[in-house]
Amino acid sequence: MLDGIVIKPRKKHPDERGFFTELMRADLDDVYKDVVQANMSVTYPGTVRAWHRHERGQVDSFVCVRGAIKIGVFDDKS
Repeated sequence: MLDGIVIKPRKKHPDERGFFTELMRADLDDVYKDVVQANMSVTYPGTVRAWHRHERGQVDSFVCVRGAIKIGVFDDKS
């Protein structure tokens, strides 16, 4: 192993829909500077992931590597 190389094992969370993995997190700041969290989610064809809500003003960015995604957005401030 070369000096300065850090290996951080990632945990895969599989279920019947696909799987989810946290790639980067703020609590690993010894490796990832200025990143709050980055995730990878694989969803099997014909599967819909459940709705969820962020109550603290979180901003999400999505990248679709293959296939297509639909994102539903609701603003309950009105």
